[in-house]
Amino acid sequence: MKIKKILFNIYLSLVVIFIISAIVATILGQKTRIGYFTNLNINTRETIDLNNLNNEVQQNEEELRNYMNNNTLKYYSYNYGIGYEDKIFRHTDLYGIKFDTNTLPNYIKLNIYNNNGTPYGTLISTQPLDESVKVEYKLFIKASIFNIFFWISIIFLLIYFFDKKQKVVDYIKTKKIYSLYKEKEHLITKNVFIISVIIVALILFIFQFWLAYPGYFQYGDNLGTMGEAFDRNYQNWNPVIIAVFLSFLYDIFGYHTFYILFLNLFLWYSSITLIILSLYLKYNKKRVIFLFLISFLANIFFTNIIHIKDVTASLWVFFSYSLILFMINAVRKKAVKILLILFSIFTLIIGMLWRLNFIVTVYPMFILYTYLILGNNIKNKKIYFAKFAIIMIIIAALLISIVKIFPTIFIKNMEYSKLASNHIFLWQIAGCTVPSNDSDMIPNEWYIEGNTFEDLKILYERNKLLADPFGRSSPGSKTLFKREYLPNLKIIWIKSILKHPINYLIHTARFSFYLFIINTWKIPNGDFQIKDSEPYAFILYYIDNFDNRGVTFTPIKNEIYSFIYNTSLDINIIFFAILTLIIFVLSLIFILFKNKYINNVLIFTFATSFSAFATIAIVSLFAPAIIYRYAHPIVPISIISLISLISFIIDIGGFNNFKSELKSLIGKKK
Repeated sequence: MKIKKILFNIYLSLVVIFIISAIVATILGQKTRIGYFTNLNINTRETIDLNNLNNEVQQNEEELRNYMNNNTLKYYSYNYGIGYEDKIFRHTDLYGIKFDTNTLPNYIKLNIYNNNGTPYGTLISTQPLDESVKVEYKLFIKASIFNIFFWISIIFLLIYFFDKKQKVVDYIKTKKIYSLYKEKEHLITKNVFIISVIIVALILFIFQFWLAYPGYFQYGDNLGTMGEAFDRNYQNWNPVIIAVFLSFLYDIFGYHTFYILFLNLFLWYSSITLIILSLYLKYNKKRVIFLFLISFLANIFFTNIIHIKDVTASLWVFFSYSLILFMINAVRKKAVKILLILFSIFTLIIGMLWRLNFIVTVYPMFILYTYLILGNNIKNKKIYFAKFAIIMIIIAALLISIVKIFPTIFIKNMEYSKLASNHIFLWQIAGCTVPSNDSDMIPNEWYIEGNTFEDLKILYERNKLLADPFGRSSPGSKTLFKREYLPNLKIIWIKSILKHPINYLIHTARFSFYLFIINTWKIPNGDFQIKDSEPYAFILYYIDNFDNRGVTFTPIKNEIYSFIYNTSLDINIIFFAILTLIIFVLSLIFILFKNKYINNVLIFTFATSFSAFATIAIVSLFAPAIIYRYAHPIVPISIISLISLISFIIDIGGFNNFKSELKSLIGKKK
């Protein structure tokens, strides 16, 4: 036993040493160093293809060189190796190399690609190269190092716990103590179930990651963010945290396209595992494992494999809420509770920064945090609610400050990013003014020369459900308004609403109706395999640096994806919207009129349903198009809210008692 304890302590020491070493190695690798593209050899096949010389030159290097001696080519493709000034910090079994392509000469227009962290690859130049080319580089720790350590850890822990379990069983058999045997048997059964849940989650994660690798990122917002991360030219048109997050991963692990897919699936399966374990540890019911089936709802399965900010932001929030539910149901130690609360707040703030309007979504959860701080010991209601209000006001100020300040850490000039929402306000102003033919509200200087209110009327009639054409041109329409700062835009927006409230209500109600009756964003297997160069080639000058350009299904993958696509349950978004409104009302009723039932679970139910309700409100008022992704956050939040409500109903004596309590309120009103 002592030997095992010593070995386990040695293992823990090695884990600490590994983590410290990885941090130190990462920091050392981030220093910019000088390297050289050397051993430059002409890439015959690619040079011929780039210059469309198939008819002039045969596929051999000698004929190509003869042609080059007598002609100037547009592009020259070279294979290269790397020489290093630093003889220690260079490509090794530990480090991969990442080039700073901004330091290359201007005549290397298309940069480098297919490097994938190795010191070899191909570059494309617009002029012949005879000598070495200077380039700056940084180093990143290879993912294989972490993979090896991870699997060694798994093997060690499995051996350790298996041996420990066997010794417990042997001890019980030797001593023949029945009561102790029963206690240990229950403990073993519980541990087996917990391990089984984790294994199931891991299998489902691996299955979905394998099936959808590297995920669907062929979408303008995603590709633009990847470009920002590649160039470090950050904007806040899409939240800057996404590009910063990707830049960090590019530096550490290299240019891969699967990072958001991995993050989405990790957050989802971690969350659902926490929920299942929290319910099992509280109620000791193994059937909660069937909650894994939620993963195969079309609303969940297909959105989780899309690299969309709305989905990832939702999953950050869902993960945060799952941590809190686990803390409420399964954790007793105060120190662990505090750590989980702090970690949940941290992940909640990441979710808020991941989507620009998510401050409205996450703020209601701070009702629970505030309740946890103040407790349920209400001696003086006025003082209690005054403290509650002050804390919530302080939190609101802090969240607004974080949202405002965080982008400025990475972006020096925020002026361009401030134009991101212009089209929404212009669209809503049109919704107020066009039906009443009120041309006086909009200043003439906002229009591009040659456009008038008459053009706006035509544009609005064509696009009552789409804001994008009001800020930029689109097929079949022209740009009406200047793409610059518009003085008093928000003031005129408010004045338009106040002057034409009925028009505004009609505009918003029409938009909300169509937004909440759409089904899940399911991408057919054919569209799922479209490569990025087809729809968005104009921003893909950097994409050749990445290892995978899109999904390619094998026959078996195609069959599996098609089967799930055709058979998975696709629940209309309106169901989740109605569900969360019902939960919000029910939980509010119990808080206001059934004070004896107020506890952590009830407040959690209220906070999560309020979170989904606030999301419904914000997307109804400010979403720019009838696209599923804007309303998607309601889905995972309403799911955990429903689970929490069911948990609360069980805690107060079951559905019959819950129903009788509601009936008693109706009876009092009569």
